[in-house]
Amino acid sequence: MDDKKEESAEGMFVGLDYQYPSTVIPAANHMVVQKDVHEFHLSFFQVQPPVILGGPEEKKKILTELGSVPAICVARVTIAEGRMLPLIRMLIENYERNIGPLPPLESTGGDSNKKARESDV
Repeated sequence: MDDKKEESAEGMFVGLDYQYPSTVIPAANHMVVQKDVHEFHLSFFQVQPPVILGGPEEKKKILTELGSVPAICVARVTIAEGRMLPLIRMLIENYERNIGPLPPLESTGGDSNKKARESDV
């Protein structure tokens, strides 16, 4: 049993036994966050670039005709609005403890996902 404790509805504390699947967990390299009325939906995708061979003109032609590449959803998590800020704080604390201070948004790509966020419903 893990040392982490979670308070139940009656105010009692019970241990949490964190269990992880023994299957291979795919990596996610693209994420989408959507806000609903009372929760956030976090979708994690795996995008693999296509293999494109040939000279510059051939590659340009293939990319123009390609149009899009598959983004396979490997996980989708819904988080209650009240749990989102604690999650963000936990992620920031973990990042700063293991990697260092957060860089300014401008150096991390800033609004690279702005178009995706604006199109989310």
